[in-house]
Amino acid sequence: MNVEVVPPIARSDSIGQKRRIDSLNSSHLGDEQFSKCLTRIAASHAHFDIEEDCFILRQAGYFSMLLLIADDEDGTPESWIRNEMKKDYAYDYHEVFLHMLNSVDMPKSHWLLKSSFHIFSLNTFVQHYPNALLIMTHRRLDEVLPSLCSLALATGDECFDKTNSISEDRMIERCCQFLDTEVECIMKFRTSDNGIINQSKKNIFDVTYDNLMKDPIGIVHQIYHYFNLHCSNDMEMAMRKWILENSQGKQGRHTYSLAEFGLNREDISIRYADYINLFLSSNN
Repeated sequence: MNVEVVPPIARSDSIGQKRRIDSLNSSHLGDEQFSKCLTRIAASHAHFDIEEDCFILRQAGYFSMLLLIADDEDGTPESWIRNEMKKDYAYDYHEVFLHMLNSVDMPKSHWLLKSSFHIFSLNTFVQHYPNALLIMTHRRLDEVLPSLCSLALATGDECFDKTNSISEDRMIERCCQFLDTEVECIMKFRTSDNGIINQSKKNIFDVTYDNLMKDPIGIVHQIYHYFNLHCSNDMEMAMRKWILENSQGKQGRHTYSLAEFGLNREDISIRYADYINLFLSSNN
């Protein structure tokens, strides 16, 4: 079987970029049900023309979204999350893919990678990219968990019988397992044996979601200063323009609550106390 390879297009080729994006979008214009599904997902997780690099990992079979919404009896972390975490080859592919993009369209300063899936393999990630500068955003987990559940249900909305609560309950359980493992991986990567933050890792900048939302431009300046990078006036103007044109909720308002997923704030505070004290405490 012969498969035609689709080469990357340089960002400078705006006409070619638009043609490819329009071709992708037109592929589902006639499918009203699918279009509605994409609209619901966009309200939960906004879609932009510049893709997140989770798509590169998924090309290598790493953490397909179907795993999160899979409806099977054996839904233990060992049976699905741990198996994914063994796929170090996904980062071999990821690095080759970035080299390919770089050969066609090298950025002026650096590549920006954004995927929560990197959390599960941070040691593998830094082995492939030893000079990487890591920005870790920390958000209240009593907001993160219901948001994740809502996104998963929006993604799986057309896959399951809405009159059968078993599938929904299993998806919520998987989301809890997903967050459990993420927090576990962060704590192992960031802390020493005595449970305090490992100060030897100077290539990491921590920022809370609340501070980022209050002053995004100021936070970016802090990041660039911390890593000794130059933030130009043109870049700041571009950021202000993007924020103005892409206000939160533009693609739909994402609403959710702990109660609708059978969750409560006290349990979350106890379950993730160590993480919260290290990264979300007002003292830090």
